[in-house]
Amino acid sequence: MNRQETQSKVKRPFQAAQPGDSGKNLLLKTSNMAVIGDRDSVLPFKAVGMKVMPVADAQEAAQAFDSSVNAKYVIIFITERVAVEIGERIEAIALKTLPSVVLIPDNRGSLGLATEKVRQIVSKAIGADIFRGGDK
Repeated sequence: MNRQETQSKVKRPFQAAQPGDSGKNLLLKTSNMAVIGDRDSVLPFKAVGMKVMPVADAQEAAQAFDSSVNAKYVIIFITERVAVEIGERIEAIALKTLPSVVLIPDNRGSLGLATEKVRQIVSKAIGADIFRGGDK
């Protein structure tokens, strides 16, 4: 098998969707993703091709978030500390299909907001808090 045949058989996890694709085999492009947060936390995401939006305050965070939504990014990752500052904007688009907003910890660690959000969604969906454990 020559090199070109080998390369064509290698699966690339972040290929672009092509017109006429059925949908079940679509793979996500990192260029359709943005990450918003403090500079030190978001710069590593640039290495994988994501749009990096370093912010220093709530005003910059709000502008970056609005810009990401308007640019039609499919997934917007936001550090938890920044998400606290623009929570009302995030909640305003929470019921839309896209973009999907994902809270991530920053380089100082997690605030537990992402876990709490998942707990709330699951609790609402099944009518019980299955995350409540005996060690709290």
